[in-house]
Amino acid sequence: MKILVLLPYSPVPPNFGGAMRIYYLLKSLAGAHEVTVAAFGTSVDRERFLEEFGEQISQVHFIPFPWTRKRKRWVQLYSLFSRHSYGSLSYSSRRMQKKVDELISSNSFDVVHLEFPGMGKFNVNGDSIRLLDMHNVEYDNYRRMALNARHPLRRCFYQMEYKKVKREELHVLSGQDLLTATSKDDISIIRKYIPDLPAHIVPNGVDTGYFHPSDHPPSEPASLVFTGMMGYTPNHDGMHWFLDEIFPLILRQVPEAKIYIVGNRPPADLQRRAGDRVVVTGFVDDVRPWVWKSGV
Repeated sequence: MKILVLLPYSPVPPNFGGAMRIYYLLKSLAGAHEVTVAAFGTSVDRERFLEEFGEQISQVHFIPFPWTRKRKRWVQLYSLFSRHSYGSLSYSSRRMQKKVDELISSNSFDVVHLEFPGMGKFNVNGDSIRLLDMHNVEYDNYRRMALNARHPLRRCFYQMEYKKVKREELHVLSGQDLLTATSKDDISIIRKYIPDLPAHIVPNGVDTGYFHPSDHPPSEPASLVFTGMMGYTPNHDGMHWFLDEIFPLILRQVPEAKIYIVGNRPPADLQRRAGDRVVVTGFVDDVRPWVWKSGV
């Protein structure tokens, strides 16, 4: 089959959850089908992508991001006064739409594979099967973030985003031919509103050639490790909850216990909790040594 894959970012290097899922899905698709990729990214992202995938991908097109990290706060502020969510505004791109139009008009794709509902906002005309892969039900994430936000301004922002993202996400999903999701829970949430949408679970996995048990016992058997993109709100929120509610109970039983929080972009409020028993590493090149030396 000929497949067009639309990506919100490059999956190379696959050093966080979203990139890992996209990376291995692409590897699987490219091994059996003729795949064209259109993604947001820089010229450097494109070079890294080509170094990794080479001729496995038929065509590779990278479109500049419509926003920068420096512009993020301005887009968030603007979204407060817009009927569109911050996420929707972030991925609004005439250049991407133009590239999608060009590719579809000059190729006979059997499937258009969309990663994240944000990429589903682009018009995909023609007879191709439209398949959307969801990493999360994003609007439900915002609902939970609104419930758990510590700062009232964040709580207000997340509540507003929840309502907008829910409307946008369900609108995008209603226009798809097929949905893939990571869990039956996510599918059940969507089917409350779109019961007839064909959906399948494609669970996240582990590259057991890269991640494997250590040949040696842990060097710090009383230590724990958590790995993840710490700039992602559910991850650092989970670590705050763990440090508040669970870790004190562990320390009562195992006073020498220590936890390593390993991952990129930990927020300042989490970094301030670092100490003798809590180590916040920030980005590391390889998480395996941290996992191998810990007992849990």
